[in-house]
Amino acid sequence: MIAVLMGATALSVSSCDDLLETAPRQSIALDTGLTDITGVRALLIGVYDRLQVNTYYGAQMMLAPDVMADNLRQTASNSNRYTFFQNNSFGTQLNRWAGNYGAINDTNLIIEAIANNTDPTVTAAEKARITAEAKFLRALLYHDLVRIYGYEPGKEVGGFNAGVILRLEPVTLKSEADFKARATNAEVYAQIEKDLTDAIAGFTTSNQTSWFRGNKAAAEALMARVSLYQAKWQQALDFSNTAIATAAARSKGLVSAANYAAAWTTLPNPESLFELNYVQATETLGANESLNSLTSDTYVGAWRDIVPTNTLFNLYEVNDVRRAMFYTATKGSEAVRFNKKFAGNQGVFTDNIPIIRLSEVHLIKAEAEAELAAGTEVSVAGLATLNNLRSRRDASPVVALTKADLINAILVERRLELVYEGHRFFDLKRRGLDIVKDPQVAAVNIPYTDPRVLAPIPAAEVNLNSKLKQNPGY
Repeated sequence: MIAVLMGATALSVSSCDDLLETAPRQSIALDTGLTDITGVRALLIGVYDRLQVNTYYGAQMMLAPDVMADNLRQTASNSNRYTFFQNNSFGTQLNRWAGNYGAINDTNLIIEAIANNTDPTVTAAEKARITAEAKFLRALLYHDLVRIYGYEPGKEVGGFNAGVILRLEPVTLKSEADFKARATNAEVYAQIEKDLTDAIAGFTTSNQTSWFRGNKAAAEALMARVSLYQAKWQQALDFSNTAIATAAARSKGLVSAANYAAAWTTLPNPESLFELNYVQATETLGANESLNSLTSDTYVGAWRDIVPTNTLFNLYEVNDVRRAMFYTATKGSEAVRFNKKFAGNQGVFTDNIPIIRLSEVHLIKAEAEAELAAGTEVSVAGLATLNNLRSRRDASPVVALTKADLINAILVERRLELVYEGHRFFDLKRRGLDIVKDPQVAAVNIPYTDPRVLAPIPAAEVNLNSKLKQNPGY
């Protein structure tokens, strides 16, 4: 439990993943904490803390989607932390049900508390900013849930369009929680878009926060990502352009090839629109669970379990600065390559973690431009956007002969640019593509129609709530 002390009043908020499930099994001891702005501020920080755990963005959400696909693999000698992900074992996948609903409930509490706050010392700008941050975070949490547990609209298998449960009102006691059915995927996406629309409007020039918290450019970028997942190409293009412009107004743009490696040791990363900030003394995930320990040998005691597939590495051109982020080493008797994205930029076994980077936004823009081209026409704008990014990585320009060539080149570029950042599995899924396992991995391919493309809802939740429908095949 995290106890935030405010004079004689304690706001007690669970940081564990089991705070609020479909029907909470425990109460949240809020006392009078949220009537005080100090308590609201503390609870908001607590939501960011929830993103940092190893089962979320601290490690699994960044690595597992690449391991479940074809970008990353385990070394021959390993700790078995990612074996189930690599094998796409039945019944195992990312499990964020309880953890995300706990965080969503916290955002609901924050939104309600700010709406009811009458303290004259709290400025309208702060109220707007806190509400915008909470809605940005709720949108992120819901998008992660719906892409883990549901199909994207228009990509349903067998017409199965269940999303996740929508809970938009706070719950403080288990008696207040009612059993709900899953909303449709379209309904969940509509709510995500509504939250992001509100967040974008709530962030203003006067109340901008740091890149370590929700902000206008990050909300616009997340709206672009959410639009991409729904194949809303024009909306994805519009919001990617807006996010790029908003970032530029705050002196943020794509880094040059010469500065690419240094960007990963700079805090925040110069391309980060939203980055999780870790304090090494109190928030490190250590040798057991950190991205640093899993992907590099920077420190003695690292697990060094996760490395790129040869197929991925061979996609990089010799002069591509991203290729130089890999370095050769030996683990046991195996020759492997480790990576320097998470090399301890906050200290021993500790790194800040970019959740949304500007390069992703440029790739969203390129994909949207490519899709918007008429018929089989190659989008000149999309090709230019892609090659602009490649030029900043010292990679040669792509020559696309067809629309399909360009789209494929963009998907490949997403592999090259966003490896270790949790996108590959979801990129294949949102486009309805099979998961083709790398030859280095002794695992069978996963057709898009395979039930394992969706994660199972925890059985305890389904057993508890008769309205909660399990995913097909489980």
